[in-house]
Amino acid sequence: MILYHAFLFGSFFGSNFGKTFIVLKHNSPTGDKMGLFGKKPVVTIKVEGMSCNHCVMRVTKVLEELQGVKKAKVDLEKKKADITLVKEGSVSTEALINAVNELGFKASKN
Repeated sequence: MILYHAFLFGSFFGSNFGKTFIVLKHNSPTGDKMGLFGKKPVVTIKVEGMSCNHCVMRVTKVLEELQGVKKAKVDLEKKKADITLVKEGSVSTEALINAVNELGFKASKN
């Protein structure tokens, strides 16, 4: 997917109103929509064995403590965790799964 961003530059003063467009082209290897500075990569894993919000807090905490993880959103009902990474490849999916499994839950690839 290729996304284009157009910027309009010009003088808003006086009668001379010049228009210059600069178009930036972004290639997204995953096909995700990207903003001007790109979209942070998100990894989703299954998490089984959670029974309450305390479980959700424990899983969230252990994931967010990993270097390279920006944010973790754990959903008890859907039995999954969406992990936003600092950048693509900053943490492997296996490292995320192992961290959750060490808490006693069963994590796997989505």
